[in-house]
Formats: sequence, structure tokens, C-alpha cells
Amino acid sequence: MDDVDDIYMQSWTGTIIGPPNTVHEGRIYQLKLFCGKDYPDNPPSVRFQTRINMACVNPASGMVEPSLFPMLANWQRECTMEDILTQLKKEMMAPQNRKLSQPPEGNEEARKYASREMRHRGHDSVNLERSNGTLCLQTLTMSENQMRYPPHLFGPGRIEKFHHTSIVMASSKLSSIDKQHNGKFVPDDQNVLQQHVFFFDKNQDGIVYPWETFQGFRAIGCGVLLSTASAFLINIALSQKTRPGKFPSLFLPIEVKNINRAKHGSDSGVYDSEGRFVPGKFEEIFRKHARSHPNSLTADELMRMLKANREPKDFGGWVASYAEWKILYGLCKDKNGFASQRYSQSCL
Repeated sequence: MDDVDDIYMQSWTGTIIGPPNTVHEGRIYQLKLFCGKDYPDNPPSVRFQTRINMACVNPASGMVEPSLFPMLANWQRECTMEDILTQLKKEMMAPQNRKLSQPPEGNEEARKYASREMRHRGHDSVNLERSNGTLCLQTLTMSENQMRYPPHLFGPGRIEKFHHTSIVMASSKLSSIDKQHNGKFVPDDQNVLQQHVFFFDKNQDGIVYPWETFQGFRAIGCGVLLSTASAFLINIALSQKTRPGKFPSLFLPIEVKNINRAKHGSDSGVYDSEGRFVPGKFEEIFRKHARSHPNSLTADELMRMLKANREPKDFGGWVASYAEWKILYGLCKDKNGFASQRYSQSCL
């Protein structure tokens, strides 16, 4: 990101690898996308940082002109930033753009990189990332295991907004080594629950304090009151469970490495006792309870699922499950009130 303190995640960097059989083939195009406070009701601004000659792009500023780019001109709330990148790539293949002479750009090494990327991912490579290196979203060819990361960008409602994407945390081998050298906490690659909670660990020290929980909830689009209440209730409930044998702290820290100890009863079983994601349990939720629409839950169906999971007299587990799933539903539901399996899976 341009501003590493941008907790609202408004500024994004996009990458498009030029489509084959056009003048753009082998080129790597960098873009900046900025989401205003009225996003997703209004489209983000899109600007090419790499020089390009396209009918819908202002040659002086690199801005994509909304009046010349139908997706921005006829913006729908359900559209995503990935959709924008994908549509821009299609525009590169359009008759009016595919043979336009292009300004000199790139070098042989960049072209080799683009060629490798296209062979590895397929020709439909587009990429969207936060430029501070903490998050990287890549489309279309991620493995099933890579679809299991933090809870904050995937609903079609207030928050987002990306589909067919996955979040790859900076827990790749190279990033992990860098963080270890810097004395930072690195979540276990196999412990998806750790990676989920690590999103809230703003300074990456392995400890989540209430103010970090608050910032995380604000970043995913929750209001001030909900974020404040969630910060205190979550940290009060989980702090001591993740700090076995330690004296209670007034700062209510949550230790990310022990987050699996905070698992409660009456849950869906989507995470096992070691914090690993269980795909079969997640798919079972929709197989059993999605009745109104295939692979989507309504609010009523969600409540029926929660009631079915309740263990006798586990009142704390009932409340925890209700709060978790209601927040998830609020983030993932579309304008018709359906929370799809795809969006929900991306949030878990």
C-alpha cells in the first residue's frame, strides 16, 4: 500500500500480464486502485502506472476513463476489483486495442518473468496486492489449501468484494524467513486458525490486544460500536484461554500461537482441535442447511444450522457461535440476503 497505516485498505496495487496474440503479450502492467469511502456503492479510481496505449486510458495521466470503460460507467455494487482487472485484460484483446502501438516499456528480464507466470498460472493472470507486502491476492489458480486465509475481504456487501481469489499471507517460505530474522511472529503454515487471527496482529508480535482487534474490525468494515464491543468481548473471552498458566493481564492480550486453545463448543467443526481447516465440515453446512438457494444460506437457514450444532447447556458456546456466524453473514451476504459458500469459505 501507499500508506502502511491505511487500516481501511483503500489503496491497492494491481498487476495484469498482457494477453497473448496481442501487442500486450509479455508485458507486465502495474495499476493503482483507490476505493473511496463510498465503495462498493461507487467504483474505485483506476490508474495505470505502466505506460500503455488503450482507448479507455488517458495517455497523460494513465487514468482509466469511466466514460470510456463500461464497467466503471455502469458500475454495479456486486462488481469487484478483480472484475475490473479481468475486464481491462479483455479490453486489451478488443479489436480497437489489440494492435495499437505501445510505448517502450520493460526489459528482457521482465518479459521472461511474465512468460514464466503465464505458463505457471495460465494466460488469465491478474494480481491484486497491498503494496506493503502483508497481503497478496492472486486469482484463478490457487490451491484448495490456499483458500483458507483471513476474514476480511470477500463478502459482496460492505467489505468486499473479490471472488475466485485467495489471500496468501506473508507466510510463504521467503517471507517467513524474513520475519524470523526480524524477530517477528510467523503463523504455522498448517494452522489456518492462527493465520486467521494473525490478520488482527498489526505489529506481528504474536499478541493481539483489544486495540488491534478494534482496528481489525474497522478494517473489515464494521462500525465503531460493533468494533469496540467486539474488541473487549473477544479479548476478555479469549485472553486467558490462550495464556495457560500465566497471571491475568489487564491488557487482555491474546497469544496467536495458542489460539486453538480458545475453541468453544457448539461450533460447526470447520476448524479441528489443532486449528486446521476441515473442508468436509464446511461443505456439510451447505449440503445440510442450504435449502432456498444452492450453496447459499439465508438468515433463517443460518439460525437453523446454529441450533442444530448446539450442545446441551453450553450457553457460552451458543453465544460465541451466534456472534461469529452473524458477523460472517453480515460480511458475506449479497443484496438478496444470501451468504454464498464461496464467499463464506474465503472468510473462514
